[in-house]
Amino acid sequence: MKLKALALGTVAIGILALVAACGDDEAKSTTADGADYTATGKALLTSNCTGCHGGTTSPNLSTFSGVKTNRTAMLNRINNNTMPPSQSDAWKNTDKAKLVEYLTNSADFK
Repeated sequence: MKLKALALGTVAIGILALVAACGDDEAKSTTADGADYTATGKALLTSNCTGCHGGTTSPNLSTFSGVKTNRTAMLNRINNNTMPPSQSDAWKNTDKAKLVEYLTNSADFK
């Protein structure tokens, strides 16, 4: 009887571990698909970039795919202060650092 209870407990723990592991994989794949873009990057790009780079002007930075493709060029232009051409106080004080942080360290690009 004790052996049967132990076996059932072991099975229950195994099922819980499997469910927890599946949840972790789902979170990782969502991040790989641009979760940080939706939460962080998109707002910064909308405020500072997509007014010009949101459709017909190349590069198009209105989608995660566009940002991912152009990330290195974006970082170069942001860091040498050629983009955005008109730099607001918000850009200078906070947005630039936040966007560089996102483009450099986000799990979206790992």
